[in-house]
Amino acid sequence: MDICENLLAFIVLHYGEKKITEDCLDSFKGNLKDTYLVINGEDGEVAEHFKSKYALKEVIVLEKNGGYAKGMNEGIIKAINDGYLWIMVLNNDVKLCPNFIEKVTDKIKEIKDEKICFSPLITDKEGKSVWFGRGEFSFFTGRAKHSKIEVDRLNSEKIESDYLTGCTLCFPSSAIKECGLMDEIYFLYWEDVDWSLRLKKSGYKFFVFPQLKIYHCGSASTQLESQSYLYYYFRNHLIFLFKNVPALFLPCSLFFYFLNILRLSLLWLLFHKKEGRNKIGWVFSGIKDFLLKKDGERIFQ
Repeated sequence: MDICENLLAFIVLHYGEKKITEDCLDSFKGNLKDTYLVINGEDGEVAEHFKSKYALKEVIVLEKNGGYAKGMNEGIIKAINDGYLWIMVLNNDVKLCPNFIEKVTDKIKEIKDEKICFSPLITDKEGKSVWFGRGEFSFFTGRAKHSKIEVDRLNSEKIESDYLTGCTLCFPSSAIKECGLMDEIYFLYWEDVDWSLRLKKSGYKFFVFPQLKIYHCGSASTQLESQSYLYYYFRNHLIFLFKNVPALFLPCSLFFYFLNILRLSLLWLLFHKKEGRNKIGWVFSGIKDFLLKKDGERIFQ
């Protein structure tokens, strides 16, 4: 078998509305022979729907929603066992730009055996503004953020990044064999930054290639400042800090963590009234569960 036949596997994680995942798969323009679809905690009817509608490499069904890392890990393991040399994971709320698969394949052939992981330039659904062009992380503040990039850098060959977003992330299978899978303790949020730091310790570099573009159409799992977003984001941020930040910087990063909560709380109380008090409660519910060592999924009433 030509090794290029197993060069690149795509893993799409389905959760939520079928239409969102269908839009993602439709953007592949029928080129789904190397694509695994992971059904994260849905019934069999959903799996049969996608099996009958799309000619996928495989549909992997998880009986229980184990979160982002669990779903992606299952797909990654399967792709590695099937002999793929590179893997790209994608949230189901993205759409590929024209000729995306061909361009990614060409980029991988250029990289060869270098220890590189990369993301495409990720824009909003209209392609008018950049959603992810570079990730910045500081051990001092403990914060990770998507940084805006200058317009004149959109035509750059590559932009180095401190970390890569799990929204769309491409890496060699050797990275898994060397550094392990994503940590499933998070369930949702911060697992991509955590994994990036682990890869970086092993000598991997991260780049965004602006000539590769993909559209981010919005979250299929949580909405910004929803109960689940605020709970998981702030609980998992603490998990991340205590796991990754050196003891020398931990007091500083915790100071900025609580300073951010204070800033948001004042804004919520000022502008959101009762809903603002609810948001503060959701944040402190996450902190409480961190202190109680409760990780993984949280069932909201």
